[in-house]
Amino acid sequence: MFIEYTMDQLCLPMDLEMEIPPRHVARVINDFINRLDDRLFTAAYPGGGRNSYHPKMLTKVIVYAYSQRIYTSRPDRQGSARKHSIHVAGRPPAAGFSDH
Repeated sequence: MFIEYTMDQLCLPMDLEMEIPPRHVARVINDFINRLDDRLFTAAYPGGGRNSYHPKMLTKVIVYAYSQRIYTSRPDRQGSARKHSIHVAGRPPAAGFSDH
C-alpha cells in the first residue's frame, strides 16, 4: 500500500544521525510518530493508484516544521506575513491580518 522507507535509506559519506544530538526535538518527534498506530493512517487512506510514501514520513516533516515555526516552504513567505504584505491604497492591512 505504501512505498517502503527507512531512516537508513541515505547513502552519504558520513553518518548524519551522529550529527543530531540525543535529545534533539527531531529525535523526539521521530520517536513519537513511530509509536503511532499505523491504523490511524490506513483508515484514512482510500487506496488505489500508485503506491505512496508512508504518511508517517510526511507527518514527521510537518510536525518538525511547525515545531520550528516554519509554515511554508517558500522562503519569501517565512517569518512575518506583515513584512511581505501588499498595502492597498497606501494603507497597511488591519492589525494581525495580511491582505494576501
